[in-house]
This record gives sequence, C-alpha cells and structure tokens, in this order.
Amino acid sequence: MTGDDFSNGPLADFGVEVTRTPVTMTTNFHGNKTYSDGTNETIDVVFSNPNKKFGLDKSGLTEVYDAKIFIKSTQTMNKYDKITHDSKVYRVDTVSKRNFNGTLMFKTVNLFYLKDE
Repeated sequence: MTGDDFSNGPLADFGVEVTRTPVTMTTNFHGNKTYSDGTNETIDVVFSNPNKKFGLDKSGLTEVYDAKIFIKSTQTMNKYDKITHDSKVYRVDTVSKRNFNGTLMFKTVNLFYLKDE
C-alpha cells in the first residue's frame, strides 16, 4: 500500500475538477471576522453525495455538513477555503487525514454550502 493508491484508484476513476480558492480569515479586536480570497486553482477531488445533508449522531453532539470530498494526501486544503463545483460554492469546515497502516493515503474534507455561483 502506497500513498499513490488513492490517486491511481478512486481519483483516477471518479475524480472531478473543482476550483479551490484559498481563504485567509482574520479577526479584529471586536471579534468581527474578515475573509480574504486568494488565487484560484483547479484541483481534482472525489465528491461524495454533493448537496445532501448527513447527520452523524454522537453522544450529545450532531455533526452536519452539506458535502464531503476526498483529496490527495499532498493537496493543500485549509478551514475556510472555498470549493466551487457544479456552479455551487462551498466553504471548508474540517480536513481530516486518513492513514492506513501508518501511510497517509488521502484527506477527507467536510463542506458547507455557501451560495450558487
């Protein structure tokens, strides 16, 4: 098992191109947040059920997101970045690394819907 298994398997078979917009979030003295967009880049991802809500119940906690994507282990992705796919814009909430037998294989990214483009 190598780090290329994801690229050669799911990404090659089910990958789609999306636009990633890196976003920098700053908070001022009063707690107001400002989001600044960076330069767009086109990346390949695997989308899992875009535009559908999923509820994962945990003891006293419900986590909900609008879409989930899977990206290469080497792809840069940060909280607050924007993903544009099929004329819909999403904001990144969480990025999780997925390891198998000690090897980083891919990352999962939970997205929240922002707006139609």
